[in-house]
Amino acid sequence: MALFMKLISLHLSYSFLVGAASLYFVSLWQKDNPMHLLLKFLIISFPLFSGYYLLIISELEGLWFALPVFALIIFTGLLSHKNWPKYWFASALVITTCLIAFLVIPKSISNDLMKEISEPAPDYTLENLLNEDEITHQSMGNHVVILDFFGTWCAPCIAEMKELQQIKERLSSYESQLKFIIVCTDKGGDTPEKALKFHAKRQLPFLLAYDSQAVVHHSFGFTGVPGLAVIDKKGKLRLKHEGYNQAENLEDNLIAVLEEILNE
Repeated sequence: MALFMKLISLHLSYSFLVGAASLYFVSLWQKDNPMHLLLKFLIISFPLFSGYYLLIISELEGLWFALPVFALIIFTGLLSHKNWPKYWFASALVITTCLIAFLVIPKSISNDLMKEISEPAPDYTLENLLNEDEITHQSMGNHVVILDFFGTWCAPCIAEMKELQQIKERLSSYESQLKFIIVCTDKGGDTPEKALKFHAKRQLPFLLAYDSQAVVHHSFGFTGVPGLAVIDKKGKLRLKHEGYNQAENLEDNLIAVLEEILNE
């Protein structure tokens, strides 16, 4: 499962299915092992359960339900030699696992990462890398502002930006009221020069800013990247979104929030 996420896709719905299938086939392979059932269960489950808890649940608490599902899958494989469970049970388990992967996991991730709020946004001053003007809270005027903190080295940041481009295109009718600003911090050794090369290579349709020493990044309460903030026309912070996974429906969720703010 870890190799799948590292080499193929970070999409948690897919990795959940890969983990479930792997556990089932390993359990089938071990079903005739004379070892006690509970000991077999512990040997099979401990590595994945530990890694899943440390790497995923520690960041996305709402995904705890995956562990009992995994446990049920392991017991299903281990008990198959006793002509149990019946085919109807196995089929129901497969269907349930798929439904969880594509319906429950995306919603759970969105609930963990996206927080709608309404409080005064912190003042900010950012270096504008595309011209000599500073980007400040006051200079944004009567616009809804989307600040996206990123790192040039951050794969989830790059994936999130692709969705932001689609969001910008879908909201083109509101273009005069929106400001999309991607903000590179000095985390991970990033510099203004690296940010400019990153921006030019991808021909990104966003304003580009630099946040030296991540001062503004921290003022919004972010600890990592990507970190996305939405500020309404009245200067209120309306949404914070920290982290990213392809399984969540960021595009539709963010558009719904932005349209609500724009039409107030």
